[in-house]
Amino acid sequence: MANHYFTLGLKQFSNAELVKNQYRKLAKLYHPDKNPNNPVAEERFKQIASAYSVLSNPEKKVAYDFQLRGGQSTSVKIDPAIIFARRQREREALKIHELETRYFKYQNSFFSINVRLGTAIFFLGFLSASFISNYFMNYEDISAAMMQAFKGLVYAGFIFLFVDAFYLKLAYNQLKKPLKHTALKMSSIAFVFLFLGVPIICSFAAHLRKEILLQYQYLDTKILRHSFNETEGEYMVEFYANYEKYSIKISHEEIDPRQMDYAKIIYYPSDPRLCKLVKLQP
Repeated sequence: MANHYFTLGLKQFSNAELVKNQYRKLAKLYHPDKNPNNPVAEERFKQIASAYSVLSNPEKKVAYDFQLRGGQSTSVKIDPAIIFARRQREREALKIHELETRYFKYQNSFFSINVRLGTAIFFLGFLSASFISNYFMNYEDISAAMMQAFKGLVYAGFIFLFVDAFYLKLAYNQLKKPLKHTALKMSSIAFVFLFLGVPIICSFAAHLRKEILLQYQYLDTKILRHSFNETEGEYMVEFYANYEKYSIKISHEEIDPRQMDYAKIIYYPSDPRLCKLVKLQP
């Protein structure tokens, strides 16, 4: 038999005020008028109403609580192992109730689980493409650097949106049918992939894009200034292209700092941020 307290998402032996407040919230969520032609909501509403009819009646509640205690009064000492087992069941039941309630709230709103997943996937893809096309920074343009940082924050937000909806969908399905991998494991893998894997893939794609474009079209220009960062193994170089000044970080391309007098910059005409160092013939 279902536990009436768990049906309402309450701890066992909760007081009448908590029962009343929780019933109002759930009845509002699952009411048939708000969920026409929804058998799941109709069944949940019946379960909630049945539980409330018992727990809202003082005499019935006392009798029900006595039954839950196994016909023992509160003054009787209970085996700690039994208490521990009861609390474990209580935690599991409340966790499942919270999961089902949150899932139903999402599904009943315009921003349903599938809409959340679709929105997150679209914007994560869009931002990833933006990172690839803007991966190489011109440090003369501070606003562009700030915009890139802002995009990173937005990307993190959409990761949260995706993982939250993904976990909720898997966890709810897991209640109906056991999955090969747990919802927590699958959502953790998704988070790691989106947080670490996608940026690495975008970085690789950005470098590949640069190499392909420079292979087919480029111009060259002189280096105005340069400095070498030994820790990062990169040069910070300044040059003019398309009548603008650029400050770009470039990998050393196996050019020693002492050889920089025999080096130049080649860049992609449409976007000088895509550039690299090449050796001149001495």
